[in-house]
Amino acid sequence: MMKNFPAVIWSKNRLGSIDDLYLSENIYFFSESNIVAHGEWSVLGFQGNGVMDGQFIKSSADLFEQLIPSLDAGKAVHQFNQGFRGAGIAYLKNNSSNTLYALPDVLGEAILFHYTFEDIEIITGDLQEIEHLTAKLNLPLTKSLNYALELAVSSNGGFTKSSYSEVETLDMLQYAIVSRNGIKVEYYENATTFFNSSLSNEELLNLAVAEIQENVLAATSSTSSQKIAHLTGGFDSRLVLAAAKSQGVVDKLRFFCKGDPIQEDTKIAQSAAAKVGAIMTANNGSPSDYQISDYGGALLSSMLVSSGILPVGPSAGHKEADITLLSGGYGETFRSFYGTRIGELNGNSLSGAHFGSKIWGSYLFAPDGTGLFSSEFIDNYASKIDSELEKGRFLGVQEEDLPDYLYLQIRNRYFVGTITTNWNRYINRFDPLYSPSGIQLAFKLGLKARIDNLIGYELMHRLCKPLLDVPFDSKKFGDSVELKYDYVQPASYNHVRPKNDDAMPSTTLAINSGLLTIPTVTKEDIEYAKKINARVSQVAGRAHAREAVSLVIRKRDRVELSKIFNMEEIDMLVQKPANTRVRIRTLYALLSSFLWLSDENDKKRIVCSPKKF
Repeated sequence: MMKNFPAVIWSKNRLGSIDDLYLSENIYFFSESNIVAHGEWSVLGFQGNGVMDGQFIKSSADLFEQLIPSLDAGKAVHQFNQGFRGAGIAYLKNNSSNTLYALPDVLGEAILFHYTFEDIEIITGDLQEIEHLTAKLNLPLTKSLNYALELAVSSNGGFTKSSYSEVETLDMLQYAIVSRNGIKVEYYENATTFFNSSLSNEELLNLAVAEIQENVLAATSSTSSQKIAHLTGGFDSRLVLAAAKSQGVVDKLRFFCKGDPIQEDTKIAQSAAAKVGAIMTANNGSPSDYQISDYGGALLSSMLVSSGILPVGPSAGHKEADITLLSGGYGETFRSFYGTRIGELNGNSLSGAHFGSKIWGSYLFAPDGTGLFSSEFIDNYASKIDSELEKGRFLGVQEEDLPDYLYLQIRNRYFVGTITTNWNRYINRFDPLYSPSGIQLAFKLGLKARIDNLIGYELMHRLCKPLLDVPFDSKKFGDSVELKYDYVQPASYNHVRPKNDDAMPSTTLAINSGLLTIPTVTKEDIEYAKKINARVSQVAGRAHAREAVSLVIRKRDRVELSKIFNMEEIDMLVQKPANTRVRIRTLYALLSSFLWLSDENDKKRIVCSPKKF
């Protein structure tokens, strides 16, 4: 079982098939939680979790307690916008005006979807609810080919807004107002000043430290019976560890590192944990009744849970549990993800075509159509990027900062946000590095500071300086940081094993769906994977993946395919062994997209119990 998230339905005509959801004139509302009223206001529902005024919010009742003062003052929208941090959506109603407010977190980590067909509209953070409601109302819902192929290019969607053609999404810094007259999208009051804060650098840094500390403290004070944090050899998860140490709550968490104990990443994570007395665990915080063992089935199952948004995250066998899981998401928002690859613009304007070519390369994004995709497809893609760039300019983002604005608006929400949101169907997953002040500081300091991870260093130094003495899995700071702080990343260290709890690795029933089984990895596969820096499993199964993709391609009309693909390249991809890292990755990305697009009946099969599988 998993949680269902709230949904608002608007129609000027009475909808008899969902009459039990009727709320007020033209408005219907679904939620698994009870409505909580206070004076003129009601908290109708809440999705996700997060921190507000030092409290961990994971239900409508939790949110209601924090909003009571602002409800009395009529400032609940302002309070949620300014005070809530995490992947969450609040649904509030002003009872006197019969106006409903759907409020995503300010950074839009929880994406608010907006379905429209004729005179019926649905808004929700849950595409599965849109699937359910459109089926019940006998409304069309069309899988989006453009979105599926965007996944193959960039590993996330977002420039195409949804995996369904009838569904758009709200941007970060936006919310929705629902009245008898329809649904209206507005920007939060701080939207046009968000990227141009009037606070000083020191004030923003102090606020960022305080936000991260409060996030960790609140999450570790939650009522969950288990509290687990991810820890790797990288930077972001260690910053969460540093925040926990600074607040004296390391002992309230158990830290999990995925990977073989002999791997360097695991050894580094263990040494960092030992440095501050953290206890590690074999419990990954993601309980399941069964796992789909074959590669194709696992891809499709994750796509079904996310309704085609992302082939990463929970799958059919996972189950609800009283666990709070902390991850290192949002650490990337203090650095430069796209900007470092675009570089300085030297006074020129950034275009969608230039951005795509620089970020994804000539094989996946060639405007002249000489790569995998046709010029028509790439032109359409570039125009969508241009549209997003204009949104950034409207919000006052400087030209050289636009690439990293696109990371916030697109990649961070459709990858990090989607993973967190989908896990919140089963557990309470939270990203403690969610810090609006830290992001504001990152944009104020500029591109070079983001590239060199200046803010990351400052945060780690203030939260727990000794953790800088343990090496990372790779170089984490640029030359400006090393010069300013006379910092040199340690080249070697003594591997120290931390304490471990008595949890045992979970064992679950493995089920083979038969969609695509990866053959046994050979010595040759391992050597070739190292040579081209690719995943061993993908190298081993590339012939099987090519056959599956080829089967789909052969069933399609070549004239229609030529509007999307460069036919010479797609023929080569499905007829000859993929021999580069990008071609192998693209082959599997196309496989997951085609599985989703082709699937009409497998959803029932994938999500049913193991005995019926």
